[in-house]
Amino acid sequence: MMPAIPALLSALCAAVCTTLCVALGSYRVSRALPAPRRHNEAARPLPSDTLLLSMIAVAMHRGASLPRALEAVGESVGHDFGALFTGTARLLNGGYPWQDAWSRALSDGAYGATMMLVHDALEDSWVHGASPTERLEATITQVDEDERSRIEQGASQLSIRLLVPTGLCFLPAFLFIGVIPAIASFAS
Repeated sequence: MMPAIPALLSALCAAVCTTLCVALGSYRVSRALPAPRRHNEAARPLPSDTLLLSMIAVAMHRGASLPRALEAVGESVGHDFGALFTGTARLLNGGYPWQDAWSRALSDGAYGATMMLVHDALEDSWVHGASPTERLEATITQVDEDERSRIEQGASQLSIRLLVPTGLCFLPAFLFIGVIPAIASFAS
């Protein structure tokens, strides 16, 4: 009867330690993840940079002028984000120089980085008359590679964050289920 009590105590201790380690690990992981955003049901989600550039490329490939492609994409996207595209398209159609037409969109605090990406991809086409398709395809490829790299870095950081709680779960369990009962059986 006596050898069963240390095994029972070690199993109980292992269960408590495992529960604490799992709770600690899930707390750290949940703190590392961003909180879910609440959004209006009527609002449309904003497209990714890749989708946005692809929409512009398709519109231009189908024969739309650069301002018309920006306007069509801006109207389909909506929000303040789309208004920046339609405003830029109207300024370009009104004869404003390239930099002046994009100045408001590039200085926007929320969407300036995406606007800079589109601006840089289309500038040679507008200023020098070059074909926009090659530059848009190259930009789409670069954005995809950057996104893939960012995802891989996040996954590697997550695996490192999960390693410590996992180790904290297995080590006490190994000690309490494997080592301590073996020592107790040899001692008795």
